[in-house]
Amino acid sequence: MLRSLIALSALFLPCLQGIGQLRQVSETIVSTPGGWQERVENLANSPIVALHATFRCPKEDEGPKFSAEIRFDSLVAYGTEKSIPPRSTSDIPMQPWAIDCPGGVDAVIFANGQSDGDQDVLKQIYQMRSGVYEGLIFAEKSVDTIANAGADPRVVASDLRSQAGAVNKDPAMSEAKHRGETLALGVVATLLEGQHDLAVPSDKTPRHQETIEQVMKEKKVPYQQAHAIVIGKKLREWSSALEGNLQPAQSDTDTTPKPDRQQN
Repeated sequence: MLRSLIALSALFLPCLQGIGQLRQVSETIVSTPGGWQERVENLANSPIVALHATFRCPKEDEGPKFSAEIRFDSLVAYGTEKSIPPRSTSDIPMQPWAIDCPGGVDAVIFANGQSDGDQDVLKQIYQMRSGVYEGLIFAEKSVDTIANAGADPRVVASDLRSQAGAVNKDPAMSEAKHRGETLALGVVATLLEGQHDLAVPSDKTPRHQETIEQVMKEKKVPYQQAHAIVIGKKLREWSSALEGNLQPAQSDTDTTPKPDRQQN
């Protein structure tokens, strides 16, 4: 149960201890037909590509203290989460029991490579990206065995899940990197098991990847092999997008985001 009756009826609630923490972000908790949302406004001149928010809920009587987190990264949830354009807002779902807990956005990364916020949180974002990247590189080689040699997708998917299990047992790897690598391996395993397509940003551009049916027709290969060819190309698109964004920009000494370079 929410601790504040006011919170149940309010339509707009400022994020306690959150507003003003980051100079280039404005945030508000809003009630929408779809539930409570963290409404984030990008005040910078560059799109927000990753965001993290923390709401720390105090103890109630003898109960434990707990936190709610919001994670958003368009390079981790590639093709499903969109960046927040400059001077625009985006609504991110949040748990209703957290709406009156102190907190808010504590880290953001912009498309121009600049970042702002809690350095430990930013480090975790980059660690998770690194995990996703390494998982994709491993998975790409496995998918190639289907595309080039006709390996059984079910066997390859099983191998990917076994690799995810091995990653989880690596004590030298950070928790964030664990999450990223097992996420990538699990996504690809699910694609192979269900023979699903992977949505990527290029799908909505003139230079989109060939469809599975087109590859079947042009290369005269069965569906499973054509599926692997298409998925392999899309995985490489995803890993290429991550490749230059696995660590903070080297010149990121001033955390105030700067405009993207103009192309002549």
